[in-house]
Amino acid sequence: MLDATQQLRFRRSRPSEVTSAWSPGVSLIWHADEGLYYENPRNRFCYFRKTFELAAPVEFSELRIIADTKYLLYVNGTEIGRGPSRFDPRWAYYDIYDVSPHLVEGDNVIAVLVLYHGYGTGAQASLIQALLVDARIEPANGDSVTIVTDTSWHARIADAYDERAPRLNGRQGPMEVVDLRRIPAGWTEPDFDDGSWAPTIVMRPGVRNIPWFNLVPRDIPPLAEGQAGVQALVGQGWGEGTPPETTALGAIRDRITWTVAPAAAPQPFPEDGMVLPGRGLEGATVVNLDLGQGVVGYLEMEVVGSAGAVIDALYAEALWEGLVPAGHASRVPVDRFVLRDGPQEARVLFG
Repeated sequence: MLDATQQLRFRRSRPSEVTSAWSPGVSLIWHADEGLYYENPRNRFCYFRKTFELAAPVEFSELRIIADTKYLLYVNGTEIGRGPSRFDPRWAYYDIYDVSPHLVEGDNVIAVLVLYHGYGTGAQASLIQALLVDARIEPANGDSVTIVTDTSWHARIADAYDERAPRLNGRQGPMEVVDLRRIPAGWTEPDFDDGSWAPTIVMRPGVRNIPWFNLVPRDIPPLAEGQAGVQALVGQGWGEGTPPETTALGAIRDRITWTVAPAAAPQPFPEDGMVLPGRGLEGATVVNLDLGQGVVGYLEMEVVGSAGAVIDALYAEALWEGLVPAGHASRVPVDRFVLRDGPQEARVLFG
């Protein structure tokens, strides 16, 4: 037991990996219009791209990446991974990927979507809007290629994502509100024209002058990912009222007039999906779908809809009188998708 005159201090030894060599010129970058570290944006999504050419097929590659607060990495249109894992800001974990299978002789692109919270949560600190990439590529002809984050990258604020979206709760980041009509088609592909995108600005030069004390390779295994499909339809009906404003997402919704009552026996979810009639300004079509288990994951839906239609996805571990959420909840977790015309994927990226 400690008495009143003693202090308990937790110490952590200096990791040996902090001596790892980084490529010359690698820096923390961000969109040039938001380069003031003391005026941090909040809930900011930003696209980044770096194009380059390779004169021969690739024999070896290593790409290291870290971002504040979340990133989704693509190489030549293929989704590579997401991160970073949670970390103590004194020892910030970067991720390492072998991207050799996705690189080609000729034109290539590294594309990254970054979400910067702009506030700390119970899960992760948020210190400065930034992306850092250091990629070392060894083509078969022996001419090594190094790609680092610097001012040669192009950036665009991802205005498809509404920065006004409220936080899920005190432990997590924001709900996601995305207008699918505003996502640049093909932005992760090598032949996409990013000539109108903004330049990037160096937020911190060199990996030693960064807001985190040390950079160390991630020692937490990536989460296994799979699919958990809908198991049953447990309710369908009409919701009253209009969709709430973005800033009011999470509020308890109006009552529902059920045509398929949740109290009845669950029905199998149709293998070919469901056709939901629109309600215009009169209200919303409501369906309750049961995954059959408690899961942690990212919602994905294949949707055919019309431009401007709104899908609100509400989540709960259990229904309360047929409704999401349970009646004692103070804020309902919600993600919102504003559709474009035709078939499309509605997907939660980070929440």
